[in-house]
Amino acid sequence: ADTPISFFDLVIDPNSFARTVENIFYVSFIIRDGFARLKLDDDKLPIIEPSKDNEGREDDRSAGARNQVVISLNHQEWK
Repeated sequence: ADTPISFFDLVIDPNSFARTVENIFYVSFIIRDGFARLKLDDDKLPIIEPSKDNEGREDDRSAGARNQVVISLNHQEWK
């Protein structure tokens, strides 16, 4: 499915803060390697969607510089 989904719906494990952090870590590599990308929806919340075939794959350096985002998520915010 190519339908974008909420980044937070994807990564947050409501039963485990540690698993949530681990999920964010793994998703960062999926994005880094160009298999998915993050965008902001109309409410300025992050959504993730799969990249189109061969769009921005790691070996395609002509795709331009990759941006990095640092997010903060503490235990209280997770709850």
